[in-house]
Formats: sequence, C-alpha cells, structure tokens
Amino acid sequence: KSQTFCSKYVETKLRFVNAFDFRQNARILNNEHKLFTPSGWSLKENYPNPFNPTTSIEYSLPQSGEVSLMIYNLLGQEVARLIDGEQIAGVHSVRWEAGSMASGIYFYRLRAGDFVRTKKMVLLK
Repeated sequence: KSQTFCSKYVETKLRFVNAFDFRQNARILNNEHKLFTPSGWSLKENYPNPFNPTTSIEYSLPQSGEVSLMIYNLLGQEVARLIDGEQIAGVHSVRWEAGSMASGIYFYRLRAGDFVRTKKMVLLK
C-alpha cells in the first residue's frame, strides 16, 4: 500500500502522541517534540524573556536518556520541576506557567547525562 508524505508524517506524529506520558507536572502547559535528531546537546534562551506569566524553554538531546529541567529562585531554591525522567532524542519545548510566582529573576537548569547548562530568565508582572 502506497502512502503519501503527509499520511506518513501524520502516522509518525500519532505514534509519538500515543507513546507520550501525559502525567507531567501541572505547571507544564505543553511539551512538543520535533521529529529529527540533533547533533548535540543544547539549551536555548527561554522565549519570551522577560515574560508574564508563561514562557517556553527549548532544548535538544542527541540521544535518549534521563533528563531533568528545574527552575530555581535567586536563593538557589527549587521552585519548579518541569521535566524529571527518561526522554527520547530530539528537540523538545516546554512551556512554564509561572502565574503563582513572584516577579524576579529565576534560573533554569537542564541536566542530561554529562550535559549541564543553566540560564537566567526574568518574570515581570
């Protein structure tokens, strides 16, 4: 049976959605995965920055493995745990809803294997 590019894409996307574990932290509004494998690890700047009250954080994983994405305040206290578990290789995007948080500077840290990166973001209300 012959399939068009569009039907193959939809079938692949549906397989991913069916395999995704939706039991995530309530502060995550969306977790998207783009269908290609990046060549290296990366953590992008959140967008928008400054933000009120929602921001997106994108990161790339060249291989599957344990991943954590945490949010910290200026005192170094963890205020949100967005991702904590096994993830497949690819480009991921997580949205953080910070409506209950105070205005100020926050840090987000991605840990994936030996890769660790921390970046700063600003919540303005």
